Amino acid sequence: MANESRGERFAALVGAELRGAIASRGYSAAAVARSIGNDPATLSRWLTGKREVPVSVAMAIADYVGVSLAEVMDRAYARLDEEVRPSSFAGMMEAARGPRIDPMLHDQDDYVLAALDRNDDAEVEAWQEHP
Repeated sequence: MANESRGERFAALVGAELRGAIASRGYSAAAVARSIGNDPATLSRWLTGKREVPVSVAMAIADYVGVSLAEVMDRAYARLDEEVRPSSFAGMMEAARGPRIDPMLHDQDDYVLAALDRNDDAEVEAWQEHP
């Protein structure tokens, strides 16, 4: 998803979901294309994400194969969310950790907001041993 926008990726996932709906119901993409009045090569480009599927075509495909377009869109969005969530979640957790206050710095002159790395535990332990 690095070189494509979120919207472009969603469009490609809608195509993939439609392609899956066609196959899972025993149709061929070429037969569906002809049945809804489209060129099979054009439909192939839509279903493989090379071009965005027009909404009217997506509706025609969904109706023809007997699937809800809303369901197709929901599945595509869920896949998009799954692709984005791991990195977003990790970033959110990292930000939530933020700077920590060192509990060992309780002398008024030494009390500072210490932004400790997770790797500074050895320093804290050493300081605790020799206050």
